[in-house]
Amino acid sequence: MASAHPVNSLKIDTLKVVLVLRLLFLITFSVPLLGQSRRPAIAAVVNAASYANGSIAAGEIITLFGSDMGPSLLIPFIVDSQGNIPASLSGVQVLFDGAPMPLLYVSATQISAIAPLQLAGGATQIQVVSNGVASAAFPKQVDISSPGIFSIAATGKGQAAMTNSDGALNSATNPAAPGTYVTFYVTGASSAGSGAIDGAPAPGPAQMAQNVVVTIGGKSAQVLYAGAATGLVNGFSQVNALVPDGVSASGAVPLTFQINNTMSQSDITMYVSTQKSNAPATIFLIHGLGQGKQDVQALQGSLASVFGLDSGKFRVDGGFDFSECSNATSCAANCSMASGADKLGQYIIKANPPGDVILIGFSMGGVLARDVIASNRLASLSGRRVSTLITLGSPILGYPYSTFDRLRYCGGLVQDIDGNWRSRQASNTVVLSQYLDALKTKWAAGNFPGFGGVWLAASGRSCSTPARLISPSTGCRDKNPFSDGIVCDDSASYFGETANKPTALWQDPGQVYVHSNSTFGSLGSALILCGNNGQNPSLSNPPATGLLFDTIIKTLNGLPVTAQPENTQPATGVLSLSDSKQLLLFKEALHSDVLGPNADEAAMLLLNRSALVVPMLEARLKQPLTKQEFSQASEMLAYSGSEAALAAIGRLLELDESKFAPLVARVLDHNLANGGNPFLLMKSAKRTAKLWPYIQQWNAAQGGSPRIENLPK
Repeated sequence: MASAHPVNSLKIDTLKVVLVLRLLFLITFSVPLLGQSRRPAIAAVVNAASYANGSIAAGEIITLFGSDMGPSLLIPFIVDSQGNIPASLSGVQVLFDGAPMPLLYVSATQISAIAPLQLAGGATQIQVVSNGVASAAFPKQVDISSPGIFSIAATGKGQAAMTNSDGALNSATNPAAPGTYVTFYVTGASSAGSGAIDGAPAPGPAQMAQNVVVTIGGKSAQVLYAGAATGLVNGFSQVNALVPDGVSASGAVPLTFQINNTMSQSDITMYVSTQKSNAPATIFLIHGLGQGKQDVQALQGSLASVFGLDSGKFRVDGGFDFSECSNATSCAANCSMASGADKLGQYIIKANPPGDVILIGFSMGGVLARDVIASNRLASLSGRRVSTLITLGSPILGYPYSTFDRLRYCGGLVQDIDGNWRSRQASNTVVLSQYLDALKTKWAAGNFPGFGGVWLAASGRSCSTPARLISPSTGCRDKNPFSDGIVCDDSASYFGETANKPTALWQDPGQVYVHSNSTFGSLGSALILCGNNGQNPSLSNPPATGLLFDTIIKTLNGLPVTAQPENTQPATGVLSLSDSKQLLLFKEALHSDVLGPNADEAAMLLLNRSALVVPMLEARLKQPLTKQEFSQASEMLAYSGSEAALAAIGRLLELDESKFAPLVARVLDHNLANGGNPFLLMKSAKRTAKLWPYIQQWNAAQGGSPRIENLPK
């Protein structure tokens, strides 16, 4: 397939058309073409892909061999005005129990037809009618499935008709690498969806109902998609599978397809490389309610920092934007979680990631990510593997919705993510919206393509107020009253569910994380469960020196994550300690090579006591440091986003302007991300000759805000 669209796209590219036509019409006649006699005769009916002479299945493309069955020259089909393949061609029909079925081509000695999609088990009688003359009935047994893999030479053996993930044909000179996907084609696997029409093109993806097993080189391969080939005739099926690691030999290796315990032919091969693909994984950041794409920029920057990821292995995409609904008080009638998931699927298709897909969703964004995985929205994950899902404070099982929220946010969205843990807490039951209940059911079924199974669910526990202020009948359970101020810990950690639950939980062991320092605002969060003074670390932008961010990085790198014990009592607040103890704690975090248990508390000190701890950072940055030590200290200074930090940088610029100049913009960025007002910060800054030009540069880059006009020149 071409790289500009997904493997199972509605758009059909030239290579796909050429390949399919070759499969259907590159045939070898075993007898000479003869003129028509008075009565057709059927000699054999076989699977058109494998040429197996066994039972047939519903929707199977078959080949009939015989004599006097049609015109002496092969006549291929021409679709009708509806795009359907006709059931009569050049005076020839093929009847199944008296009903004519679609014809791909006809000739005197060979015909290709498609068995009825509703063909039931048992037996069927097949006849050829040519110019009104019918053959004798030819009996065939009918089974649930009778799969055959199409070969490139249309002989039923040898190289499979297959493309690699780069869209090129699989071959000896273009083998598939482990970890990449391949696409091949089968028939006899009953892939048409409900309501499918004989001879019509498949309107969209329809997964095969039975369990599918694919082996490559004798090893089991993960099946990303197996079902209808969108835009091609019902009965012609497409399979996308990952090439497994550890295939013992390079070159041509066996390929098998099994459905409903019925195996395809055994002599189909494909080419595999011993070299693993080095295509980077793409991380899609998905913002929350009350946000847009600009609100994931801070996290995107942290993932790209020295504390983050190897840029050769990962690329971070923060461009998805659903703000026309998520950040609008008055939104369009079609704004819903389903429409947001569709838009995310469309965005993934357009981005066309070359390697694995990783979804990191904050709040509402985590729900959208799960919807795309469970529903395969717009077939966006067909032919792609989601290796990791990370949800940050996501209302997976709802948040305590009130009708008041419709005054502040898009009604269609907040109603969709309603989840009341309080009204039926005696039975540990959550009352969910229709949307969330349907998504939970679909997720539990687990019948979705491409999900690698790694799911980290993170929840905040800084708030222990269980009931919503303006609507006390909704909220969190008394047995677990903790939340991030908006989303209950039970909801974000998928409590009580057993099917396809998170593989790892992070439940805020220090009980310091809030939902966000921008979403809902302090007033909005206070009207839900707990207020937010904007000074705690947030799930939407976890500090790069904190335990949550460290857990995210470990998860993405495939490292083991230590399970965090669930706390039953609120932790002692670091802000209640004496100045000397706060400085000692901060010094330990600053001089530690490995993130310690007080990393999140250190982040709180940076946000709340910057005047106390910034001088220690400034002194540290004046010393000779390794690259790692400098990056850690400068990142901590920038994270505070404070007036004290900006003043310290002004002094550091006098020592080495080129070294410290980038910190100016980072401090202002973090001030904005932490819920502050960088324009007030800039006004209060000391306008030194070295500092002020960098402040003006940042200010100019924010063009469009009316607050900029009041900035002193």
